Amino acid sequence: MTIEITVTRLRTAVDELWGAVNELALIALEDQPQSPALAAADHLAESVSELQGEVAGARELLSETVSVAQHELPAVFPDVYVHLARFDRRLEREVRGHEAVERVAAAAERARRDWPAWHRSVLESADRLDAPREDVTSAIADCLREVCARPRATQSTPRGRRMDRPHPIEEANHPRRTP
Repeated sequence: MTIEITVTRLRTAVDELWGAVNELALIALEDQPQSPALAAADHLAESVSELQGEVAGARELLSETVSVAQHELPAVFPDVYVHLARFDRRLEREVRGHEAVERVAAAAERARRDWPAWHRSVLESADRLDAPREDVTSAIADCLREVCARPRATQSTPRGRRMDRPHPIEEANHPRRTP
């Protein structure tokens, strides 16, 4: 696989995640019953909004990498990864985590009306994030493999010594064995 293909896969996976998280946001924010207002539901909606922000940050960084030369992915990838890792942690802690689910479920049961159905709908939408998340995880792994597999012969040290030749001390400690 080439670095261009892996970045395209990552962009596509993040775009699919964006679509799924927007569906979740629509349900959590727009479909929320009006009365009575629940603090737990407001906190959940805020968490979903923050999920959107993390995916938007990753999308923006990936869209800025217009022409993907081998040196561009290593420069932007750590920040993309941080956004997506924050997304995962926040989703599992603040939306799907046991405490978060129990807090909203208890408030929804007390409020009755449409709240329990809304909460089930939010959780079902959160479950639909699994496939896009798996695609993102796979694409991230491919990008890491591609970055790590870049030809060492083209890399130079600050002193100008080519990396395809071992350092003299390294050679002395680990001589190459010829078959």
